[in-house]
Amino acid sequence: MGNSSNQQLISYLKILLMCGGLWYYPISKNYFVQKLFDFYSLLARIICIAFWFGLTGEFLRLIIFKYDLSLILSSASVVFNDTKICLKVIIFLKYKTLNLLDEIMEKEKEIWMQQNEEITKFYKSMVRTAKFFLAGMVGSTFMAISLLEVSGVLVYFAIKESNFLNNRTDEAHVMYQTIIPLDKMKETKYYFSTQVMWSYIGLIFNSSTHGILTVLLIYVKTQLVILQIKLRNLIGADVSEFEEVDQESTRITFIKLIGDHQHIIGVVAYLNNHLKYAIMLDFLLSSLDLASVTMDTGCQKCINPFISINVSLSARFSNIHSKLELQ
Repeated sequence: MGNSSNQQLISYLKILLMCGGLWYYPISKNYFVQKLFDFYSLLARIICIAFWFGLTGEFLRLIIFKYDLSLILSSASVVFNDTKICLKVIIFLKYKTLNLLDEIMEKEKEIWMQQNEEITKFYKSMVRTAKFFLAGMVGSTFMAISLLEVSGVLVYFAIKESNFLNNRTDEAHVMYQTIIPLDKMKETKYYFSTQVMWSYIGLIFNSSTHGILTVLLIYVKTQLVILQIKLRNLIGADVSEFEEVDQESTRITFIKLIGDHQHIIGVVAYLNNHLKYAIMLDFLLSSLDLASVTMDTGCQKCINPFISINVSLSARFSNIHSKLELQ
């Protein structure tokens, strides 16, 4: 595993993966700390699965008891989007996508060792781009969830007060709608605790799955541009003026660049073969993420700008993927 100087492109992604329990590298040489993290990783995945079952269970309950159609459709959208996130995690684990992080760190190490000013400057700009996109994705998702939860809390207490004054038993269908074994209008602390947990898991896993695709696409694009720079510098040199030894060195360098190009083609083929459906899901369903969980909370207009940011970023990532296919 590379040190932190070789993890600049994946620095933000590393934090997300650690929070989601998806970071499979050792985080500490201390046995106790490492085992604690392993336990946390397992717990985070279990909660993610429980979140899906909770959403699905509530969705089925709404159908069985014939609730309002708009409420059922809203719940269905959330279930579908959470299913998308879970499927992406399964795809990443099945095809060992995170193993590509080793390659990213190794290539980054080579870039720093080569000390090519043009390549280094370009790579740093791409690192900033990756950080900007990830920060924008996490920030917009966090703000949308925060507005959703805060407005949901206000509606929850308004309904609870109305029930008390008018001796009613209305339900509060706000925030994340998951089935719970207790009366959520009476067990306020338990209900709010689960909402905090769902919000954290939703934020982390949604951002992590977006982040993995983002970093991989930016990494491939970066390697293609770096290869172009190396080829341009090599072809631009006057080989006829070189000594025989220099010409042989140039030939070896050219062969190495051909090998690098073939390797990049292999990585692009891997992304197309194993991750194309995950990328398509990100692009097509981003407009449903989080927006669909808002039902009569009065904050739809406030949340829409943050949803738009998520959609714009996802569209940008898909545009990068399309360009890579053409290259």
